[in-house]
Amino acid sequence: MRTLIDFAMAALVAVSVLLSPQRACAQSGRGWMDGFVMRESATKAAAGVTVELTALTPRSGSGKLIAKADERGEYKFKEIPYGDYQFRVSSEGYEPYQIELYIMPDVQTRIHVLLKKKK
Repeated sequence: MRTLIDFAMAALVAVSVLLSPQRACAQSGRGWMDGFVMRESATKAAAGVTVELTALTPRSGSGKLIAKADERGEYKFKEIPYGDYQFRVSSEGYEPYQIELYIMPDVQTRIHVLLKKKK
């Protein structure tokens, strides 16, 4: 019986240790976002494209976060307050891409966009 209790206590300690870092991270209230923007095909990076994240609720803060896609078409946002946002990608000569989304705390959101030429 004593061995079973010792085993149960060891298992409880192991689970506590594994969950502790997750609880500490869950308290930041910030999220991260990244992805790639391509033009017309998955092989044409959209360097210099504007990527915007606009807060839709007071909890998300106010204002707009703006990033530019690098030479590989990659964009990144760090330390985003959790909440509702409008995500928009625009480039001259291409149809803008726009969606509403929720940024969760302590979670990385990844969105890849394929832009289409204006008709």
